[in-house]
Amino acid sequence: MLDMGRVTTFLYYAEEIARELKIEENVWNPIISTVVAKASRMGIEEAAAFLGEKVKSGELPKESEGPLKQLLERYSRMR
Repeated sequence: MLDMGRVTTFLYYAEEIARELKIEENVWNPIISTVVAKASRMGIEEAAAFLGEKVKSGELPKESEGPLKQLLERYSRMR
């Protein structure tokens, strides 16, 4: 599960990744909101699978999947 005490820091680094890859804000915001919701309620694996789906559909660049999944793992905790 995503550590909700550190969600602000998670969002900061996730937005840095989006800026580096030049992902448009109108594409980025709904995706990262869904990732946070899935990671905090369902689990990290479900959020990572959702990211994979977005990469396969072409909404996110392939280069974003690895760093975002690493970020999810870094800001997770056991519940």
